[in-house]
Amino acid sequence: MNPAPTMSRFGYHAVGHLIVANLGQHLVAIDTAATPKPHIIWTANLLGSYSPGGPASYSYNANEEVLYNLDSSGTMMTVAMSGPVTASYVCVLTREGLSALDPLTGKPLWTRDVSSLRCRLFGDDKYIFLVELNPDGHPGSARAFRAQDGSSVSVPNFAGLYQKKQRIKGRELLLAETTPSGGLTLRLYDVLTGKDLYSGSFKPGTVVLHSEDPDLVGVLDPEGHATIVSMSLRKVVGKCGVKEEHLKNLKEAHLLADAQSFYIALHTSDPAKPTEPWDNVMNNVGLRSITVNGFIHAFDRRTSRIRWFNEVQHQKLSLEEWRDMPVLLFTARWQDNMNAMMWGGRIPPNQGEVWIDAYDKRTGRRLDGSVHRFGQEKESVYAINYDARNGRIEMVARNYKLTITQTAQATAKDDGAKDDKGTKPIGPGGTSGASSAPSGDLLPRRVPALKSDIIKE
Repeated sequence: MNPAPTMSRFGYHAVGHLIVANLGQHLVAIDTAATPKPHIIWTANLLGSYSPGGPASYSYNANEEVLYNLDSSGTMMTVAMSGPVTASYVCVLTREGLSALDPLTGKPLWTRDVSSLRCRLFGDDKYIFLVELNPDGHPGSARAFRAQDGSSVSVPNFAGLYQKKQRIKGRELLLAETTPSGGLTLRLYDVLTGKDLYSGSFKPGTVVLHSEDPDLVGVLDPEGHATIVSMSLRKVVGKCGVKEEHLKNLKEAHLLADAQSFYIALHTSDPAKPTEPWDNVMNNVGLRSITVNGFIHAFDRRTSRIRWFNEVQHQKLSLEEWRDMPVLLFTARWQDNMNAMMWGGRIPPNQGEVWIDAYDKRTGRRLDGSVHRFGQEKESVYAINYDARNGRIEMVARNYKLTITQTAQATAKDDGAKDDKGTKPIGPGGTSGASSAPSGDLLPRRVPALKSDIIKE
């Protein structure tokens, strides 16, 4: 089985205590509440009775939930696709047709003939929507089915809108469309009714933020004004601002959110150093990260007030358990001429550096002792563990382990809560960028300090 694409999210759905996951050509259901321990309650072979007839390899695109077959002639063929998973059904599309399976037993509830496997599926607990793709990959036709019995349902044609989607949530499409004047229109479209649940218009040059929160979408205009919309509430939940000069040479911008803050992280290009950082986390075990080269901003989620901003250069922000951690954890592999070092798909040994860094979420300050630089012989991280009870974070690789722990109480002044002048972090992974600290009433008077250590294995 081929490894997952670099930034693929692993293909699984969680409904209550049931997890439905794709493991190559098999769909597997796991009961996490089973005793004495979680176990598999059913599996479904997505190949069914289909046999490729000869050597073949399979690859699974977790972002699209599509299983492909690569035969010995080099032909890539769609074999099956997973669809929505709800408490009442699990949807799959195979050569046997479109089927709804019982979530507890895996047995078919119904099956309907579908003319092509070149499709995409989405839906909610009541309806399943199917978009058939043309040979060029563009949407051709669209159909809708009732999840209860598979009967066809008449809905407004949404095939053309599917191509403009930014995200899918149940039966809703988040659409980004360019107006004739060059502006941006953001719409939340209900496929069943053909009506907009939310619509907003923005000035030319506005970009859509890459959101890591399934409910939030954001846009950023050329002057630095950011608008954040909740898809479930169908309204604006935040209006923030970043400095216009921070947007110079902007490549992409990311939106993240935890319980306390919104974060906007910028990825800008540096003409003097065009090389991009490489991951220092293993993607094929499910770890993900995003590139940050520029300013990262934190805003109070309740008031949208700026809490702090800081500059981070040529780094990757780890997304593993990041919402619950008290820090933003960065790690990347970096060398000024790293791209030039490539030949034959290999990197020379002992070239480049591994950078690990961390910033306190409350203040934006770099953790004392958090900057670590290793040689390229240090391997990529395969696990990031957060122990909230004991205040401990571990980054584990085969030949080293980094830990971040909480120490004794420190005053707000010690951790910068009232330092209106901010900090100027310097060193690998961060450059001298001002940090505007939040006002004192946003933070407790006394907070745990943090430190980090390297433990060599």
